[in-house]
Amino acid sequence: MVNISGFLVLLAVTLLAISLLVYRMRSVAPKGEALLIAECISQSSWHGPLREAQLETWQQTDIMHQSDYYFILTFTLEIARQKQQKSAAFIIRSADIGLLKRGSRVLVKYQGLHAKRIAVVEVRFNEK
Repeated sequence: MVNISGFLVLLAVTLLAISLLVYRMRSVAPKGEALLIAECISQSSWHGPLREAQLETWQQTDIMHQSDYYFILTFTLEIARQKQQKSAAFIIRSADIGLLKRGSRVLVKYQGLHAKRIAVVEVRFNEK
C-alpha cells in the first residue's frame, strides 16, 4: 500500500526547495562586467553629475549589442579633488574601435563620492 501522506510531504518539500532556489537566483545582483554593463544600460534612470575623464585602457568584452561590442574602459577621474582610476562599460561601434587612444577624453556620469555607480556617457575620439 502506498503512503500518500508521505508522498505529499515529499512533494511539498521539493516544491519549497525549488521555489527558494528560483528566488535566490533571481535576487543575485550582477557582478564584474555584468554590473558595469547593467549600469551602462540603466544610466538614464539614475541621477549624477557629468565629468570629463582621461582614457587609460580599454578591453573588448564578448557581449554585443546588434553588431557593436561592449568595452570596459578604464579612466582617471577627479572626484572631490582626488584622482581615482575607475572602470565603466560603453558600447563602441565596430567602425570606431580603431579610434580609441590612450589619453582620449570620455564623459562620465557617476553617483556618490566614491562613484558607487558609474557609466561612460560619451567617448570623444577626436579630442585629446
